[in-house]
Amino acid sequence: MLLPLVFTPLAAILFSPVHASIDSLRENGENVGETKLYSNLIYVHAIFMVITFIFLIPLATFASRFGRNLMGSRWFIAHSTLNIIAVTTFFPIAWGVGWVAASPGNLKTAHHKIGVAIFALLYFQALGGITIAILHRRQRGPRTKRAFHEHLSHRLSAVLEIGMDLKSPISHRGMDEDSEKSTTRKDCMLSHSRVVATGTLRLPLPPVHARRLMQTCLVSTHGRPMATKAITSARSLQIAQALPRNHQRGLQTCLSASGPAFRAPLIRGRGVANSAASGAQGDQLPSKAQVLTLLHNTSRFLPRALGRGQKHSTELDYWQGALGDVWDDLSTGAVDRKMQVAGGVMLNGATVFGMDEWAGSEAFITALLQDPLASTDEYNAAIRDRWKYASEGENALLIEEGPTLNGENKTLRVPSSWFQRFPQPTQLLEYPPATPTDSNPLDRILLKADIPIILLNPLTTSPSFLLKHALLLRNPNTIILISAIPSTPEVAQHVQDSLIHFSSGAKIIFVEPHLALRALSTLASDPKNARNVEKFQHDYTRSNIALVNGAISAILEKFPEKPGMVRAETALSGVRLALEACRDAIKGEEQDLDAVFLRANELRGMVEEAKAKAHAEVLGAKAGETGEPAVEAAMSAAAKDMKGVMDYLTWWRMLGRVDEIGVLVGNAVRRVWCKDLEAKTGRLSALQASLTSTASVLPPQLASPVLQNSLSQISSAPSYALTTTSLTAPLHIRQHQIITYSTTRLHLAAQHAVLGILSGVLGGASGGAWVLYGGAAGVGLSGTGSAVGVGALGTLLGVRWAVGKWAKAKRRWWADWQRVAEGLGRDLEATLDQTLRMQVLLVAQRAAEGQDVLATRRREELEILKEELERLEAQSEEAGDGFHRRTIDV
Repeated sequence: MLLPLVFTPLAAILFSPVHASIDSLRENGENVGETKLYSNLIYVHAIFMVITFIFLIPLATFASRFGRNLMGSRWFIAHSTLNIIAVTTFFPIAWGVGWVAASPGNLKTAHHKIGVAIFALLYFQALGGITIAILHRRQRGPRTKRAFHEHLSHRLSAVLEIGMDLKSPISHRGMDEDSEKSTTRKDCMLSHSRVVATGTLRLPLPPVHARRLMQTCLVSTHGRPMATKAITSARSLQIAQALPRNHQRGLQTCLSASGPAFRAPLIRGRGVANSAASGAQGDQLPSKAQVLTLLHNTSRFLPRALGRGQKHSTELDYWQGALGDVWDDLSTGAVDRKMQVAGGVMLNGATVFGMDEWAGSEAFITALLQDPLASTDEYNAAIRDRWKYASEGENALLIEEGPTLNGENKTLRVPSSWFQRFPQPTQLLEYPPATPTDSNPLDRILLKADIPIILLNPLTTSPSFLLKHALLLRNPNTIILISAIPSTPEVAQHVQDSLIHFSSGAKIIFVEPHLALRALSTLASDPKNARNVEKFQHDYTRSNIALVNGAISAILEKFPEKPGMVRAETALSGVRLALEACRDAIKGEEQDLDAVFLRANELRGMVEEAKAKAHAEVLGAKAGETGEPAVEAAMSAAAKDMKGVMDYLTWWRMLGRVDEIGVLVGNAVRRVWCKDLEAKTGRLSALQASLTSTASVLPPQLASPVLQNSLSQISSAPSYALTTTSLTAPLHIRQHQIITYSTTRLHLAAQHAVLGILSGVLGGASGGAWVLYGGAAGVGLSGTGSAVGVGALGTLLGVRWAVGKWAKAKRRWWADWQRVAEGLGRDLEATLDQTLRMQVLLVAQRAAEGQDVLATRRREELEILKEELERLEAQSEEAGDGFHRRTIDV
């Protein structure tokens, strides 16, 4: 879709532009109509052209160019949709309106001609895109030939860059140093752009520019990635062929080696400056840089994996110290070895440690260093008393080869032929025999040794004691010497099998150092005696000292002409052991998190159990369960007691105690109202105290001061404590309703009944008097009998009304009682639930939720740590595989 945009300037060149005047524009629109209509058509034409070529087509192009990574396979849908909208809707409308406005057949100006060209090119481009899409669906393999528009754009870019390069100030020699560096960096970028744009295009580069390119890339990281691609790419500009061989090697080393010179991490305050300095002195090939980088990444990973808890804190200090020692030994070893190689001093180290004073480590070293044919008495005495050369308080003695017997600077140099047995120079580091109470000192001592040699006497130290030092057994260069010769091969095999299961290639050899010393003494007494020679051969062979020398030679000969491999392998072994410690720590923490989740579930179970128990104790059985609910039972008992009181208050007793009805009934209600329920509510206090004390003790695996403080704030809040009215409030409220409303209405009904009786008596008396005095003579009522009858009738009517009134009032009172009893059960259940939720069970619920949140968050962190640990382990495996393919510069 870029053809119209590309060829429009060309069309402008081919068609000479003719300025159109207002009159000519009006003339072009004569066939359309009035001037206003012509202006509207021009506006519509411009708007639709802008939408087409400023928005739709560029968006479609960007979707094809940049949307493959952002949108995946949906980029083609966006690309095709935008192009279809542009080609089928907006552009035809814009071009058609312009055609109408220009009067068909009257194309005079360059604008009109360019418009026709764009129309043809646009649909040609659309047809080409459809064709490419169809062919792309049919092809079975990747496309090897570039599209026409790609070749065209690449060639145009190359032409433009060549033109820029020819006119660049780089061809002038009178520039200063800063401008040279700036121009050279520009060359790096231009070279990179040429490779990317031209593919297989090969352009010459002047030697002076090539040298500047190499020097700038060596001191600047800005041009490094681009120059790397420019030189190491398979389709590069072949610049390296024009450079001298040493410049080419130095440039490739700068660009390809990811050594510590470009990475400046810190391990416990120690930077990589020493490593960078050593890298400046010689070519640092990738394997050593890879091990150093792995050491740095592991040291940064340790605090995240081992930085929690007192136990892990101690382990973290140990591993940081151990890896720090390995880092110092490996990173600074290059400088030391450079100096020592020049002086002819030894390199690789073998560290010897005796598990106890009966292990025979001193005799073993003496047997190694003595030469029965060349050693003098003075030399042998110096070897036997070698610890006098160690400074006071020193716990190690370094022994290395020297032209003469000399002991200074904590080092004993001896002219022993033992050091010449091995393909690489070697030195011995001897520790005094001891039985450490902790495994860390022994591990720290021997972890950084190239070849750790451990001696033990099975009579004083069981071989199973080595299992406490499992880290040492994981070093493939470890040699375990047992100072006893088994009676049978089966015994030897049994001991080896018991230890080899926990080791990673450690060598187990049975030796007799004292037997070797005796053999040496026998030969030294009379070297010409054939019997002494035979006895020497027999005893020395039985001592198996030669097997130890063979094991050391085998370790050093694993990497011929690559002595640094042994040291790097030791460093990598330390990294693997540290990663195993991290994995064990993560696994242990996952188990601790499982215990935290289990405790949170136990708290939830306690909460649910307490809730059910509280309901059963306070409210009794629920609907559908066996037993009678406590509220109904209490109200039934109270109703029985109140029934006696209400039955006692008959209408004739009511007449005499009409003013005491409210007091009598109210006191009776207070006396019989749910006595058992008030007693049961006090049991919640003990339940709350028990749950609070249990939930306040957080598990030690995930102790959180924030959560502990939150629980303490809840338990110490005034609203948390249970009071006497926490559950009895509904009882008092409902009791108050009965007394205040129902009993008062009953009292008023009694008073009304008494007034009704009095009214009936007065009415009957008035009627009797009226009849007695002749007021009813006209109706045939007269005399005393009639008067008495009328008076009695009025009195009876009043009494009957009063009796009915009182009975009705008592029925209404009982109806209120029943309604209050039903509401009391609901109120007590709601109040109990709220009290349990907001007071009794609140601390336990918050503790369970908080522990779940903390454990879930920590588990997510552990998943991230496990992923990073797997990456580090993969890098260590890759570095281990690379030992057999790469050379480490020593």
